[in-house]
Formats: sequence, C-alpha cells, structure tokens
Amino acid sequence: MNEPSVPEAVADDSSDAMPSTDGRQSRFATLSSVDLDNFVADQQNKETVRKTNGHIALFKEYLAENGERRDVCDIAPTELDPLVGKFLCVVRKEDGSEYEPSYLRGMFSSLERHLRWKKYDVSLTTGPEFFTAREQLKAKQKALRKQGKGNLPNKAGTLTDDNVDHLYATKQLGGHSPQSIINTLWLNNMLHFGMRAIKEHRSLCWGDVQLKRDSHDREYLEMTGEHQTKTRTGENVTDVRPVNPQMYAFPSDPERCPVICINYTDHLDQQIPTVWTTPFI
Repeated sequence: MNEPSVPEAVADDSSDAMPSTDGRQSRFATLSSVDLDNFVADQQNKETVRKTNGHIALFKEYLAENGERRDVCDIAPTELDPLVGKFLCVVRKEDGSEYEPSYLRGMFSSLERHLRWKKYDVSLTTGPEFFTAREQLKAKQKALRKQGKGNLPNKAGTLTDDNVDHLYATKQLGGHSPQSIINTLWLNNMLHFGMRAIKEHRSLCWGDVQLKRDSHDREYLEMTGEHQTKTRTGENVTDVRPVNPQMYAFPSDPERCPVICINYTDHLDQQIPTVWTTPFI
C-alpha cells in the first residue's frame, strides 16, 4: 500500500524555496494554506476518515428527513444538542435492528471528530452545551444493555494450542500450498511481531524482515523496518520498540519453523514485478 502523498512543496524544498534578500537560497519552502490543509488530511488514518464520513452522511440523512437543510457546522450548539441526542436514540441498522452500545459511542465520536476538523466552536464530548446529548447517549446505551446488547456476540475467541494443532493437521497451516504458506506467515507475524491489522501486513515490504544468526549460530528472523501502525502513528517520536521483534527457528519441527516457512517465498523475491513492493498485496 502506498504511503499518503505529501504536497510537492513539503517533499522537495529545494525546488520551491524562495531566494533570501541577500541572494542565498532560503531554507524554507513555499506552501499554501490549501496545500498545508491537504498535507494534514493525508496523514489521517484512512479507515477513521472512511468511518467518520459514513456516520456524518447518516446524520445528514436524519437531519434532511426532519427538515433540517443546514450544514452540521452551521447549526448552533443549542439547536444541535437535541438533534444529536435524538439521532443516537432513534438510529437503526438497515434491517431495522438496534446497534451495539459501543457502535453508538463510535457514532458520537465521529460527530465530535467531524466538528473538530471543521473547527466548530464547541466540543461534543466536553462542552456543557451538549450535556443533554451525552446523557441521552448514556441512557440509550443502558437500555440496550438491558436488552442483552453489548455482549459482543461476534468477538473472536482465543486461539488455543489445540486450534493451532488442528489447523496444521488439516493443512490450513504449513508449507502444503501457497494459501497455507500465506496463512502461516500471517499467524507468525501476529504471534511474534505483534502485527494485527490488515494494513500492517500489506504495508510490509521486501527487506523489512531479515534472516540473521545470533552468537550461538541460531537462525532467527528480525523485523528491522517497522511502518506506521494503528497504535504507533508517528505522532510520538519516542514511541518506538526498544528492540526489534524476532522469531527463532526450530529445525526440530520443520513444518512449524518460521525460518523454513519464509524460505518458501525466497524465489518470489526474484520473480515478482518490481512494482510489487510488498509480499501481501
């Protein structure tokens, strides 16, 4: 997956830099306010932006059905407060069923985020003007929990050793097929490298994981190139791993050895098109 684009003025300050009054090349690139806004927007988490836009579109649909044609940001807090509260109480899924309590909270956060991006004067989460909306959200969540909502029926269960044994026994893991190899790589990356999201795998590039040997001549894989993740966004420059994550070979069990598994893909490094920068496309 390609990294978010950076405005040209930011990416190459030498071409757009203005000469200083004494004839020397300026160290500061020219950057319009529009380019700066676009640059900031490009750094937002794409999934967060997609979810926020979806919730705002749904809220606007609710406003239109109730005869409110103004833009959300043009509605005064005293008028917006009851609209937000009632929306969270009456909104339903497309099939007419209720949302989970946590999902309603997510909608509320999306509204807050949208208004913050648009420089709205008052915060939904802290402003006293939206006290009623927050109380109505809490009441709705309590009512839903009384109905049995909030138990996360689709929550993934813990992966046990017996589950892993079954996956290997049924050849869903191991070196039996291209798909089983990919499955094993994903599992190993999650267990040993702490990778969890799809984006983290698909931003992984050839060369980010290197084969090394320790002082006892034991082989291991080390992730040397960590990209932006959901929990490490780059905002905090000190939030880095103290050591690179590693996974060691265990030749006594070739079927489950992570080094042997990744060696199955060695030939791909020579055969794939150069435009494929990641093994997980």
